[in-house]
Amino acid sequence: MPDPLYSPYHQMTITRMTECIVYRSEKREDTYLYLRANQPLDDLPVELLESFGQAIEVMQLNLDVDTRLAQVDARAVQAALKNSGYFVQLPPKVPVEELITRTFS
Repeated sequence: MPDPLYSPYHQMTITRMTECIVYRSEKREDTYLYLRANQPLDDLPVELLESFGQAIEVMQLNLDVDTRLAQVDARAVQAALKNSGYFVQLPPKVPVEELITRTFS
């Protein structure tokens, strides 16, 4: 006899949040670094740190698949954070204003 309290129609989908800190590059305009919240900057590759320059903290985020970011897909950021602990967002090839209009219209 099936369990009367169980129904496949009542299963919940649980999305996993990824805590991260976003830094902007003092050296490179419109370049941002997403770093897992528990990972120190010193753990990043030396070449990245030299190229990025001084990292200035912009904000802390709890990312999930539904998080809307202006220039990148949250899933791509989450995957990179899971695999390497960081994600570098480079300047857009399209003007920022146009990206914002596309994303939030």
